[in-house]
Amino acid sequence: MEGTGQPLHPWPTPHEIAIRLDQSVAGRGWRAVWASPIGSAAAVALVSVAAYLFTASSEPTALDYFVRLADAFLHGNLFLTDHPSWLSELVPHDGVYYVPYPPMPALALMPFVAVFGPGFPQQVASCLFAGVGVGLAWAMLGRFALPPSVRVLLTAVFGFGTDLWYIAETGTAWYLSHSVAIMFAAAAVILALDRRWPWLCGVLLGAATLARLPVGLGAPFYLAMLIGLGWPPRLPRFEWAGALRATMMFALGLALPMALYAAYNVARWGTPVDLGYTSIPGVLKEPYYQQGILSITYIPRHLYATSCAAGTSWTTRPGCSRPGGACRCS
Repeated sequence: MEGTGQPLHPWPTPHEIAIRLDQSVAGRGWRAVWASPIGSAAAVALVSVAAYLFTASSEPTALDYFVRLADAFLHGNLFLTDHPSWLSELVPHDGVYYVPYPPMPALALMPFVAVFGPGFPQQVASCLFAGVGVGLAWAMLGRFALPPSVRVLLTAVFGFGTDLWYIAETGTAWYLSHSVAIMFAAAAVILALDRRWPWLCGVLLGAATLARLPVGLGAPFYLAMLIGLGWPPRLPRFEWAGALRATMMFALGLALPMALYAAYNVARWGTPVDLGYTSIPGVLKEPYYQQGILSITYIPRHLYATSCAAGTSWTTRPGCSRPGGACRCS
């Protein structure tokens, strides 16, 4: 791992952080917190973060690709110089090792690694980002004419009735990426619903895409919200000049993170279109990638896995179930 220095500040366990967060909110009084939209969203985020941290492991995850990459970024490198045997998806190239995933989670981790050192538990940041995402979901639902009880229920289902809870508290490479993507994507949805700052909406969606690339496929729906296109699609009642301006600003905002990602790939592989996934050692020999990383022939299998696979096995960890009894964590 890049750097050998000790953390600048001692890092408390996730359980200790959760207790402190609960005490912080309680000390201010719930009535005062709920009095403002920002305060209520912050309170939902704090409660969610506390719950996620309370169930998270106190030991740093072994699959800490992004902590290591954040440490490398802080030292001015785009690569790692060591290759632990358990980090099986590092890509060797010219004597160094690259993390193939998009870099946004590592960028988001840089302040934490800068303060607490390369031993920072990656799952703590995952809990934080996912909890912020739940707070943003609460704020987003406030844009609709929902009864308070329905808004609370939908937020609770999103934060604790989906796999987000397990993703947050596990915090391995793919799951940290999910947490970061949800946080940025939810913020972008709020701006799209408000039809404000289309350039920033594009930047936030681009940031979410640089955490999980498929999120970028949602760009048309964000744009539809920004220009007021309803469902079923109809010609909105506004000036076309305003719609064109919003479209251009959104596209420019989205293009900025994507241009940075292209430059990142050029620096790693010498081309903007190589994402690095096919270079993972042995990945194309896996039985589920016999047709390459992407193939339409996988769609029937995915539909079966998500809709028809029977059976659910429960783990001993709160917030976790694994459909079909199988789960690959990375």
